[in-house]
Amino acid sequence: MRPSPGAKAFLAAEGLRFRTLHRIVAAAGSVAVLAYLLVALGGPDYPLRPLILAGEALMAALAFWLPARDRQGARRAAILSAMALALLALAEVSAEGMAPGRDVLLWALVRAVHLLAFGAWFGGAAWNIFINAASGRETLCLDTVIASHLQLEGFRKVVRVAFPTIVLTGLVQAGFLSGPNLGFFVGTGIGLAVLTKLGLAGALVVIFFTCPMWGACSPIAGVCNLEDLAQAPVAYDLSAVRMPHAGD
Repeated sequence: MRPSPGAKAFLAAEGLRFRTLHRIVAAAGSVAVLAYLLVALGGPDYPLRPLILAGEALMAALAFWLPARDRQGARRAAILSAMALALLALAEVSAEGMAPGRDVLLWALVRAVHLLAFGAWFGGAAWNIFINAASGRETLCLDTVIASHLQLEGFRKVVRVAFPTIVLTGLVQAGFLSGPNLGFFVGTGIGLAVLTKLGLAGALVVIFFTCPMWGACSPIAGVCNLEDLAQAPVAYDLSAVRMPHAGD
């Protein structure tokens, strides 16, 4: 909110960690896309599948390898990632033969929304754990706590939209597979997986609503709730800030 030394150091540390994580994801993601393409090419015949898979590979490669050193680059990577996930959904539905006798585009739309919502939730959780908290500890001061709290509040807003979307679209997909046969959920492996995911989703909802009560959102006092600063064991001082170097 203001260009203080503490806030600058915190954001710089986050940028360095984000780029490191991005490189790891780039390597893992490239291998995953290649493996998926090799498997998908052996799936049921679908006229647009080669074009879809080529587009997905291109979008994924661009999202993985184009640098995201500023806000504009991060937005570009996010858009490319979203497009790659949407194409992945269409390729997945067609390659796995999920939609015989059904509308492939409707299937792909539901699947794409599901994957995008999951990506928003999982990506925000990864940021909060591996980037926000770690950078906050490294550059601990009052401005760091405030900035970290604002980022966490932004993630909470995303969760309120993304998580119900994940559950709803997941149930729609399960309904496509099961039809009117409710025995599908206890008599098949996929059905049991659906029930397991619903149980995990319920547990995460409980954690989401209760974690602010016991301050488990972040290991840094005040990030979950700024009012906790009144009970913080130590005072935050700008002298504790270490400005990261570009070469770190």
